[in-house]
Amino acid sequence: MGESTFADSSGPTFTMYLNLANEQDEKAAESWKADADGILVFVSHITTLYVTNL
Repeated sequence: MGESTFADSSGPTFTMYLNLANEQDEKAAESWKADADGILVFVSHITTLYVTNL
């Protein structure tokens, strides 16, 4: 990620926010990956359709 240029003094604060947000995103993604390792999905090709006339 390149360094941004800002016209006001919000640059350092916004850069700090982006860095913290990126760290949190990476932690969340790693947690989701770890959770996904323990998920087992069962899939069936059988479909049942119920139709009623009211």
